[in-house]
Amino acid sequence: MHFTKMHGLGNDFALISEADSQMHSISQLADRHTAIGFDQAIIISDFKSQDSFFTIKFLNADGSHAGGCGNGTRAAAGYFHKVTGQTDFKIHITLPSGDYDVVEASIMPNDIAKIKMPKPKFSADQIPLSNLTLDPQSLITSHFNASGFCVNVGNPHIVFIVDDCLKIPLETIGYSIETDALFPERINVEFISIINRDILKMRVWERGVGITQACGTGACAAVIAASHQGLINQVCKVLLDGGELDIDYSLDTQTLYMQGAYKFVYEGQLL
Repeated sequence: MHFTKMHGLGNDFALISEADSQMHSISQLADRHTAIGFDQAIIISDFKSQDSFFTIKFLNADGSHAGGCGNGTRAAAGYFHKVTGQTDFKIHITLPSGDYDVVEASIMPNDIAKIKMPKPKFSADQIPLSNLTLDPQSLITSHFNASGFCVNVGNPHIVFIVDDCLKIPLETIGYSIETDALFPERINVEFISIINRDILKMRVWERGVGITQACGTGACAAVIAASHQGLINQVCKVLLDGGELDIDYSLDTQTLYMQGAYKFVYEGQLL
């Protein structure tokens, strides 16, 4: 089985053909001691170099379907650029429902990709929540003494705004929030601190993975949450453990852009 190893700000991926993915256990391939090791697998459908759009799906390290993945989308964009030479194209991302999101990708110099993300979803049934009478944008869980802001950006997120996200014991409460009965499809968890109106700091626990160095859709969710509370400007830099992302989010039009680096690591053959 051939694979390509890539990462976006330390959030790492193995790009695998759809045919190969059906012959192997993703959770076994994700093991960092006995196999490739990755946060997510990017499953690539067959395509031709002249195609104007490409189809992928994301699987978490535990084998579950991730839905959206911002860093992975940039990595996939970089891969398709390398293979086809194209700099502007569309990527269809297959969702767990069988539907798909469409994102627009533009390749920029120095291994930077700009992605036009799907419009965010805010209602309780779109997150989804198990109790549709609750307010998703002011949600209290039993695991943290503050309300969280929920939004779906291709996958579900809950964002907590705190004074210092570095002091939050993410390794002990991340899983508890992810698997709370409020979230029937589990949820990604972000803690953010506002540095100023142009910069925020974020740490993330990803469903099906755990703590990661970065999360692109999480950075988008963080900016959305802070914007809806009037705390930041339209264009904001998000500082993550693995690097930086630039997010442009318009409250008026709900347009959402993410820009950041992608990197090739190596190509390999699983014996």
